[in-house]
Amino acid sequence: MGMTPAEAVQRLKIEVFTPDWCLSRRRIALLYEVFEVLGPEHQRRKGITYILKMARGTLDYISRHEQDFYPPALDFLKEALAHLLKASEDTSFNAAEEARIFTGVYERFMALKRRVGHAGKGRSKTEQDSSIRLNRSGNDDEIDGEI
Repeated sequence: MGMTPAEAVQRLKIEVFTPDWCLSRRRIALLYEVFEVLGPEHQRRKGITYILKMARGTLDYISRHEQDFYPPALDFLKEALAHLLKASEDTSFNAAEEARIFTGVYERFMALKRRVGHAGKGRSKTEQDSSIRLNRSGNDDEIDGEI
């Protein structure tokens, strides 16, 4: 049986507050499960949905590069998880505050992507071309959080 939303929030707390900055395959798998559970929970909150996609893309990058990933990616992942935790625990919805948080997280994500691109000059062009795209034409469903 899968994880419940309450268990997913508890898992987020564990990941956010743990002082261990290493991610085992088991912890990575648990985070993917958290994302699957919390995605539908926040589907009406676009900013949180985008933060979740950026966190998932960062986790994809970390799991793909295991021992060879750019360390600030884990810092960003922890920050994104903290925002997801706050959104999951806080039942009130403030659109302006959520938009402000999303903007800050998005800017840090784009800076991380630029740094990963510079740090990974030896990687293939395909690995470096993955990008987050925020479609400004009005169709907000086209955001891809991969690094």
